[in-house]
Amino acid sequence: MATRINTAGMTDDAAVAFREYLRLGPGRSLSQLVGRTPRGAAKPITTRIATIKDWSRQYDWVERARVYDAERAEKVQAVRERAEEQPTPSSIRWRPTWRCWRPRARRWSRSAWPPWRG
Repeated sequence: MATRINTAGMTDDAAVAFREYLRLGPGRSLSQLVGRTPRGAAKPITTRIATIKDWSRQYDWVERARVYDAERAEKVQAVRERAEEQPTPSSIRWRPTWRCWRPRARRWSRSAWPPWRG
């Protein structure tokens, strides 16, 4: 369910910072990004809020993040709808079990209960 992240035209540092910005989630802000170290990196992206604000303005991060969030929400909704259409695992397990026990239940109702006491 990976949503493609649009980093077209960005510098490498700006693209890494934008991926981290998206990773912050819907409540994200530029100030949360300052000093944050991306996965697998040894040092933070940048420690200057001015640099992050410049990248955000230059590459229109807010609009790109809005599009990313909308696409992700659509995919999550599609997965939920598909899951609702499929039967739940408990109902799948119960049906064969009941079918197996139904003939025995009829037989036991005619005999002494419980069946193992003869």
